[in-house]
Amino acid sequence: MDRISNLPDDLLANIISSLNTKEAVSTCVLSKRWKDVWLQIHNLDFHIRSNRHLDFNFIHGILNRLKSPKIRKFRLICRHRSRYRAIYDILCEAIRHKAYEIDFNVLYMELPSSVLTCDNLTVLKLTSNFKNIMPVPGVIHLPSLKSLTFKINRPPFELTEDLFRCCPKLEDLVLGGTYSSEEQIYDITSPSLQVLHISLSCEYIPYMRPPGTVLLNLPTIKQLHIEENSGEWSACYVVEGSLTPINASLRLGSCCVDFISEQETERVYVLLHEISGATSLLLDNATTYLLSNHYLSDVPTLQFLTCLEIGIPRLCGWTLLFSLLENSPVLQTLTIRKDCKHYASYKTNRPLKCNNAYLKDPQDIDWTEPETPPSCLQSHLEVIKITGSFWMKCDTKAMKYLLGNAKVLKDFIVTPGGTIGVKGEAAFLKDLQGYASTLPS
Repeated sequence: MDRISNLPDDLLANIISSLNTKEAVSTCVLSKRWKDVWLQIHNLDFHIRSNRHLDFNFIHGILNRLKSPKIRKFRLICRHRSRYRAIYDILCEAIRHKAYEIDFNVLYMELPSSVLTCDNLTVLKLTSNFKNIMPVPGVIHLPSLKSLTFKINRPPFELTEDLFRCCPKLEDLVLGGTYSSEEQIYDITSPSLQVLHISLSCEYIPYMRPPGTVLLNLPTIKQLHIEENSGEWSACYVVEGSLTPINASLRLGSCCVDFISEQETERVYVLLHEISGATSLLLDNATTYLLSNHYLSDVPTLQFLTCLEIGIPRLCGWTLLFSLLENSPVLQTLTIRKDCKHYASYKTNRPLKCNNAYLKDPQDIDWTEPETPPSCLQSHLEVIKITGSFWMKCDTKAMKYLLGNAKVLKDFIVTPGGTIGVKGEAAFLKDLQGYASTLPS
């Protein structure tokens, strides 16, 4: 017995709205009862895999026949450059149907002014790989927008500055793309923003020229995540006012760079000082490498930090880690991810240069125990999780020190992996377990 067909039209429309739009439309062949149900769907999802007129005509036909007064979600994926005018028209149709959420992932788009002056739009996602300069609309007014994803290669900084300032309710921002000029400045000013993800990469800038600048004025920020893969050409982040995120993560630099300048490491330390009020912090392997090639006396006090996740590269990182522990008095959870990457030049396979001199094996290879254990080990640190490849003597030495000095430790979890092999893992764990058995309970 077909009980589903006895449901009211609006409920059936809600059910098939979760399907791909082509699948939702195909339900019209099930029976006469289903013939016009799809006309009331409120979610549209199109993925154009060819460059045929037929695909775009299908979308226009759907939009022209819909009976829903408003569209909740409209998503379009199209990776064909020649159809940008058709995409422009579809985007205008989505706005005309008063879509609440718009997600366009296309090779090129020209923004109609109606997109950036839509009163009811709450979620906007724009992704494009086109490398020409994007047209800048004259007027921007998005009073209801709460979530914005903006991933455009070479985004015009005039557009980004106006865009962020004209969204009074913006809470979640994802900014990504490639910038090419060291003179470009991205001003991210938002009194309501709570979550910010930045993923920028810089095209080549002549040697010793300054990088682009990102201004951050975010008084209510709670989560700040910055990722760059530009090596020594990372952007310079300038904070205006106070910046006190609850959760922060830094993924800066590249695993294959030929030169690390003092200016580059200084920029990373300045940013670390700006987010020193975070309660949760993640530093990836490349960021740890950059920080390790600077004066560790510049490590800021992380007085509110309770959760730290850090990547430890092959030849450095342990000394930096203990400097962070010394400056994190209330740390409760520590996660260490040990990496086996060498961080050498991809051109010569020699150790990297720092300040015009080839780096020898960093001081962490002969890591020495701190004279006084960090205070967090004595009073607050309860959980230590360690994963990765452990085959250097300093790895075992540092872990034994953590295990032996963590007085309030509840969980010490070690997960070996990588290139040391099964026998190597077994020997490592046996050594660590033997040391743990000698410690007072």
